[in-house]
Amino acid sequence: MASATIQFEVIFNDKAIQDKFQHVFSDDSFRLALHNRLAQRCDKYVPFLEGDLSQTAEITPEYVRYHTPYAHRQYYLHDMWADLNGETNRTRERHPLATSYWDQAMFQLEGDAFMDDVKDLIVWRYKQLYGN
Repeated sequence: MASATIQFEVIFNDKAIQDKFQHVFSDDSFRLALHNRLAQRCDKYVPFLEGDLSQTAEITPEYVRYHTPYAHRQYYLHDMWADLNGETNRTRERHPLATSYWDQAMFQLEGDAFMDDVKDLIVWRYKQLYGN
């Protein structure tokens, strides 16, 4: 089972606004939407032969976790972007960007776009909770 932690901190000068945003960030609906978007963006970097690995992503408000007996090995098997040729059960035929450390690869290539997703999700959930 592969795992990585992504953390960020937002600090506000206004305590009332900070409290509202802390509520948004701790809200299960927001975190579930965020993890769904993370899994969607990471999927093209997850090794894919028959789909067993990428299709077993368990997405919760707490984490995204891949449940196959070999998920941990696939995640840590090589350096990111290492040549996969000749590797048993590793192919880039269906996922040309497949690599180990797939979350880090996604951030390397799509980090700015993902942060835009995060901003959109923050605005979406804030408006749901507080209007405007």
